[in-house]
Amino acid sequence: MEMNSEDLARMNKVLRHRLRNTASGIKSAATLLSKELEDTAPPSVLEYFPLITKECDDLAELTRRLSLLFDRPPDGGPRRVEALAQILADRIGRKYPRSEVVIDCDAAAGARTVAAADSVLAALLEIVENAVEAGGNAPVECEWRSGGDLVTFRTRSHGEPPEDCERIFLPFYTSRSRHAGMGLAIARRLLAPLGGTVTADLGDDAALVVDVVMPDWDRRKAI
Repeated sequence: MEMNSEDLARMNKVLRHRLRNTASGIKSAATLLSKELEDTAPPSVLEYFPLITKECDDLAELTRRLSLLFDRPPDGGPRRVEALAQILADRIGRKYPRSEVVIDCDAAAGARTVAAADSVLAALLEIVENAVEAGGNAPVECEWRSGGDLVTFRTRSHGEPPEDCERIFLPFYTSRSRHAGMGLAIARRLLAPLGGTVTADLGDDAALVVDVVMPDWDRRKAI
């Protein structure tokens, strides 16, 4: 008997659950063991425990991102665009304090309101983080611009551009080691139900430009 889509979805969910539990168990065991050995083990041994903890945290983060790719996207209710831009700037600043990321939101775009704000924010975080990591130390420019009923979010990365820009939206496609290649696929997955589109192209200076266009901004009162 061949597996159908429901079987695959169920298997995927069980696998992610097992991975989360395994990572949590290893991290807890490593933490307890490091405390027991902190007075007797040499520093050359103790220095491995933070590495184990980091690998467990990375595995847990991978399963979280897989959930964004395969499960029902989060909602979060409506929120003003200017608030989302500020949250995005704060989170990127904390995660990449040495990177030059400029997030600019004009007044017209900032005054609008977006439904399912958690989905939008999660998608934009994936896009900006992808741009930062792809560009290395190159600056990343993020612009929110409003025109008519459209609000466009644009991020520019100076990382090595692919020959076919559409390929970067394929799940698990990556040209970089130790990267899962899920960021832009997740962004499309989260924004598609909201009527949003995510496209990529090469700018005039050969930088990779990713555009997000949201035609259906919610006009209800923001919370």
